[in-house]
Amino acid sequence: MKGVGTGSVLLRSSSIALLLSLLAVNILVFLPALDSGYYADDAFNSVVRGKCLETGKNIFSVVAEGNRAMLKYNARFFPLSGYSLFIHFLAPDVLAYKIFLLAAMLLSLACYFNLLAKLTGSILLPTVTLLLTPLFLQLRYVYGWDPILAFDALIPLCAILLFTSLTLFTRYLDTGSRKDLWLALLLYVAACMLYEITYSAF
Repeated sequence: MKGVGTGSVLLRSSSIALLLSLLAVNILVFLPALDSGYYADDAFNSVVRGKCLETGKNIFSVVAEGNRAMLKYNARFFPLSGYSLFIHFLAPDVLAYKIFLLAAMLLSLACYFNLLAKLTGSILLPTVTLLLTPLFLQLRYVYGWDPILAFDALIPLCAILLFTSLTLFTRYLDTGSRKDLWLALLLYVAACMLYEITYSAF
């Protein structure tokens, strides 16, 4: 695997301009998502600020209690998922929250673009991929069980951590840098702690 991605055109000035253009296309396609409300788990999590006021507890205590309850009653262990409550605690309104969702999705696409460019040494495949992305995704307003409109950007954030981990790992294969290896491992573990379905990736 030595030499994987050698000579790639990762994020040079022309690549950055191209990436921004591709992300702009995706922004236009998914812009209607900003004009939507809270769905699924988001409707429950959005009241966390009120819960803190009602109980007199701070956000850290509420998150810790939620993690303990999830482990005790549902046998689910993904401690970093508590980030979702922090997002709703900090977001002033639903529009700010939707902007966060859109930003997370765009960042996940950028990380994927970077990984493919690293692996192929070309921007052709990642360019085609980002152009085709809107054709394979949909916004489901009716039922609300949608990874783009809801669930606190869980899937995009998992993707960001995973793609960045893989990019660092390929760089480790190129350079032998132990720093890249440990960072890759740290991000991979973080992705697993974000959503327990990732355990199957081990």
